[in-house]
Amino acid sequence: MECPACDKPVTQTPSSDGGVNIYCSYCGWGANPASATAVNPDRPAIWHVLLLWIAAIVIVVGPYIALMYGIPALMDVGPTAFDEASERMLGLVRYNYWWIFAIYLFISVIFAPTYDSNEVGFLGGYVDNPFSLHDDWERQKRLWFFLLLPGKTVWAAVLITKQLIVPR
Repeated sequence: MECPACDKPVTQTPSSDGGVNIYCSYCGWGANPASATAVNPDRPAIWHVLLLWIAAIVIVVGPYIALMYGIPALMDVGPTAFDEASERMLGLVRYNYWWIFAIYLFISVIFAPTYDSNEVGFLGGYVDNPFSLHDDWERQKRLWFFLLLPGKTVWAAVLITKQLIVPR
């Protein structure tokens, strides 16, 4: 007998009431007597993947749209010169944005800074500990962690989608 969800062979075990438990050990279909849930922990929920992709698209496209359609305050021109600012930003960003983002994505995948949140100073890093230089280093690592986090989010969306598409 094959699983209706993934077409793999199902496992049949006798149940305590005299019947038969039928479940798929690959995708979690059916009543698995070994666990309370019938969800395969190796496969993420589809709504998690969708939320991750929405975040990744906002991270990639959001700054591009903001720069393409202009933020006059960034270009140091008056509010009446919106079209001029948009044209200047369009010239700056049109081709270079995607190369810069690819380099940023590569750096965020290669470097994985971790920091000790107990060693960032007083009040969660808001107040410097004058007797320690280690907290300055930990605050720098925390800064780099949060600067590289959007790139890691985009990369996680790609890897999780690959895990869903390509079976092991």
